[in-house]
Amino acid sequence: KDPEGNLVVIEIKRFGVTNDYVIGQVTRYMGWARLHIATPGQLVSGVIVVGSPDQKLAYSVRAIPNLSIKTFSVDIQSHPAEDIDLED
Repeated sequence: KDPEGNLVVIEIKRFGVTNDYVIGQVTRYMGWARLHIATPGQLVSGVIVVGSPDQKLAYSVRAIPNLSIKTFSVDIQSHPAEDIDLED
């Protein structure tokens, strides 16, 4: 739920999965939530989480009300084991 109490469906796009699959999956979940969980007047929105969106995904999302894209990044750092304090 969002801060206003509306339902939010979050779909995380795996690498190698097509945009069409992701759009189909998130809209299916949104429709299911509207039918089976939402109360009358309760908004159901969707968020697609991707590493970096492409133009085709952006076109699809613009056509669907209450659907948006969020991005993430990952920063992996090395830490030698001997530098990690193991005392609690």
